Amino acid sequence: SGFFTGSESGYVQLRDDEIYEGTQKCDAWTFSFWIKPKDLTSSGVILSKYGNRREIYYDNRDKMQKIRNINLPVGTPGGDISKLRMPLHISLINDELHFQASDGLNQLHISASTSYRGEWAHVAVQNSSSICQIYINGHASGTSGSLPSDSTLNDANILIGTDSLLDDSQQTNPYNGNIAELRMYNYTATQTHITSLAGNNFYTGSIY
Repeated sequence: SGFFTGSESGYVQLRDDEIYEGTQKCDAWTFSFWIKPKDLTSSGVILSKYGNRREIYYDNRDKMQKIRNINLPVGTPGGDISKLRMPLHISLINDELHFQASDGLNQLHISASTSYRGEWAHVAVQNSSSICQIYINGHASGTSGSLPSDSTLNDANILIGTDSLLDDSQQTNPYNGNIAELRMYNYTATQTHITSLAGNNFYTGSIY
């Protein structure tokens, strides 16, 4: 697992690639991961793929100006993101998991309450042609709904543990705690598959 410090230095960035396209459109996909938050009294972004902008920066290593993609923050997790093309945003607000997505006109916002305190928990978020739902420790939990009908695809980078690579004054929602076994599937997992991922034992392969 990786430990995320709750600051701008604690994140993992996956550069946008066509291999991720199947997990950011309005079709079948599944995200699976384990979390162990350090503090459940504050918000934290686990996984995000916001809108983005390109900016020029100076690379001190080779003394050259370069262009990079910067993910734009959207403010407080759980807020209105309907006007933004945002394929995915998974956050922890106190002890509640939230998933949000928007096609730039309509948004989906679903949530699931958890009961853990200081222990590992398995989370799965999955989408099919008719429903998007959160699973906690192998069980469907909380609210459900359908993604907007238009594609939520964009070319922003996927960020783990934060919602932006901007400075601290604009990046207000970094995650504080552990994240392990992040998996992205370009299909809808079966209940048996999700139960196996949440099994936390050697034979199913989950967490090990």
